[in-house]
Amino acid sequence: MPPARPILDLASLLTYRAETRPDEVAFVALAGSDLTGTSLTYGALDRQARQVGGYLVGHTIPGDRVLLVFRNQLEFVVSFAACLLTGRIAVPVAPPASTRLATRFLRLVQTAEPAIILAPPEIRARALAVVAEHAASAAAPRPVVPEFDDVVAGGGTEWTTPKLSGSTTAFCQFTSGSTGHPKGVVVSHANLLHNGGLLERAFAATSSTRLVSWLPFSHDWGLIGGIVFPLYVGIPCAFLDPAAFLYKPAWWLQAISTFRGTMSCAPNFGYEACVERVLERDCAGLDLSAWSVAQIGAEPIQKRTMDRFTERFAPFGFQAEAFHPTYGLAEHTLIVSGLKRQPRPTHLNAQRGALEKGVFEAWAPRPVARERAESTELAEARVLVGCGLPVTPDDLWIVDPETRTACIEGEVGEVWISGPSVAGGYWQDEAATRETFQAAWKDGGDRPHLRTGDLGFLWHDELFLCGRLKDMIIKGGNNHFAEDIELSIEGSHPALRSGCGAAFGVDAAGQERLVIVYELNYGQRPDLPLVIGSIQKGIARAHNTLADAIVLIRPGTLERTASGKVRRREVRRQFLARELQTLGDWRGW
Repeated sequence: MPPARPILDLASLLTYRAETRPDEVAFVALAGSDLTGTSLTYGALDRQARQVGGYLVGHTIPGDRVLLVFRNQLEFVVSFAACLLTGRIAVPVAPPASTRLATRFLRLVQTAEPAIILAPPEIRARALAVVAEHAASAAAPRPVVPEFDDVVAGGGTEWTTPKLSGSTTAFCQFTSGSTGHPKGVVVSHANLLHNGGLLERAFAATSSTRLVSWLPFSHDWGLIGGIVFPLYVGIPCAFLDPAAFLYKPAWWLQAISTFRGTMSCAPNFGYEACVERVLERDCAGLDLSAWSVAQIGAEPIQKRTMDRFTERFAPFGFQAEAFHPTYGLAEHTLIVSGLKRQPRPTHLNAQRGALEKGVFEAWAPRPVARERAESTELAEARVLVGCGLPVTPDDLWIVDPETRTACIEGEVGEVWISGPSVAGGYWQDEAATRETFQAAWKDGGDRPHLRTGDLGFLWHDELFLCGRLKDMIIKGGNNHFAEDIELSIEGSHPALRSGCGAAFGVDAAGQERLVIVYELNYGQRPDLPLVIGSIQKGIARAHNTLADAIVLIRPGTLERTASGKVRRREVRRQFLARELQTLGDWRGW
């Protein structure tokens, strides 16, 4: 737990851990099937971070940005700690391992203007190539990309941690870009410490909590949930690289079993991947009985996924009560809601039509023939999973985005937040900062509020999310949530990849048109017009409308963020620019 003496910054907390518990394991890096891993104690973390810090002190000044371009590895943890200790602003970045990631990496270099880019040898060459491209087209100074061995050796300069305060910027977390280009969220030490306390409360963490993670350190849940939170509470974290999980999801479950993990986190697709791809032979000796907090979030949470996961892994000790839905976002440092009201996650059966008109009404089945019951439920009901109680209920409101007045219970509006976890704004983007971080509503007093862009409602004080404000599709005078349309398409044809579609609106001839882009499964060669027809039937049955265009694309090509969210606005741009890897399509205009 945090020390009794005042701690105003994360660097001081790291030093405190090293002084009081130098030999206790802080982090364990697991390499795929090797579940023994390589460990790092608090004392070793502090020593190695100060070595790297010596190099940073010799080549930068406090406030300089340092891009951290690593996989999930101990070198990242050490480099991040070095930035904290020296007052440099860490900017975690996913390695530019693909054309898409290289484009994003270049954009981050241009925006953050780092003094130094730290990367291990296997990533450094690619980072140098991107930096060379940046230098050829920018007037800004070219960042240094040193050999990491030189960085680890330190600069030979004696130094002390500069004076830090709660308002000092700790790092810059670039958002995932699910609704636009990534923006750099400026996170202070006070933000981190406050949200660490919220995480501790939401998950009832104690000194016996043992965390296992595979979420990328370049993402807010991976960084704060996997590094900052364990440091705050003083618990060990064993982590895998995301690529290892994607290659073989069983390694995540085996790591939880071997490490006796009590807490682990994943978005919905992570649990779905385990159901679909973990084989019986992978479960030999698997013991998930210690796993008491299975956090789920970062994308729409499906009750069906939790039910399937529980049924699949209950024989190995997993309990349904372990599921712990949450809601958070980088602009609020991380967690917003997640306090459990009852042992199992709550869910509501909402009348789809009422929800699209902006209000929750409970759906009740009507007496119909058995063969029509399932199709009737799909057409009329939408299952919403609760994201828990707000961790600080006085700091969260549901606000009508048009009138900027507070919504009553059950009314759908935009989630607005205030409080000490709200970050300082977007890096060098005053206009976006004013729009997002400094909103005012009619009854909200003088303090500024964070507009999340997420639509939802409160029901018995619990938060339920419906979709994104920017992803709302208006067709025929009715509101449709993009996630809801995408979900209604799943299962309409076996050739479609589950969870790999995007629904969005485009303006054509003065009308809002509904466009569907969906991946086909690997190895499938279906009758494409039949697949398109099945998609139309799924939409018509659930939403009483039809798509105006449907595009079937190659598997693995749908644009996603680092955390797996569909980048609908980017998919929309690709559709309009005819850049999708199309296998078949149909357009009604």
